[in-house]
Amino acid sequence: DELSNFDLLPATIVMVGCVIAFGSPLMGLANLAEDMLIAGIRTAVQLTGLGLVLTPFFVTKKAHLVVLYVVCFMLPLAAYEATARTTYTVPSAFTNAFLGLSSGVISMSVVAVGCVVRPKPWYSPRHVIPMAGMLINNALTSTSLGLATVLDELQEDSPHYFETLLAFGASPLWEASRPAFVKGITKSMTPLLSSIP
Repeated sequence: DELSNFDLLPATIVMVGCVIAFGSPLMGLANLAEDMLIAGIRTAVQLTGLGLVLTPFFVTKKAHLVVLYVVCFMLPLAAYEATARTTYTVPSAFTNAFLGLSSGVISMSVVAVGCVVRPKPWYSPRHVIPMAGMLINNALTSTSLGLATVLDELQEDSPHYFETLLAFGASPLWEASRPAFVKGITKSMTPLLSSIP
């Protein structure tokens, strides 16, 4: 089951070939080649580190360790990433992102592991951790995009509109902020809907 250096050779050849092709003066994409090289090195370092961190989970195969890793490390890190890149923030952004990501990812993981994949044992780290990672990645993209859109809309695009509605007695959580929420939800769902064939 372990990968050898020979197994990684095709990916290395493709990466080096792309860097050389894009870096040639004929293409005029030297900056892209440099970015690809840096991204490739970063990916190799991150995946090596991740392999070192995850090895104990794959060796021990303890249910509580797998669940704790997903709930206490992966989800809080995703909630932090979702809220860290926004231009504006609110005091409860991290908590709301964590609860939203957790509810979606945990419920979908239970369905995927319990009904679709059904690994033996159910907490198999080879199945649960990558599946949770894919679900978190999709949810993280939508959460960060939606949050940034709503906060930008309320702060930059229509602050006077929002304040005027509040002055005329609109409820802040539904009537006044509804256009921003609709725009945020629409923008956050676009990547997911685009990826569905």
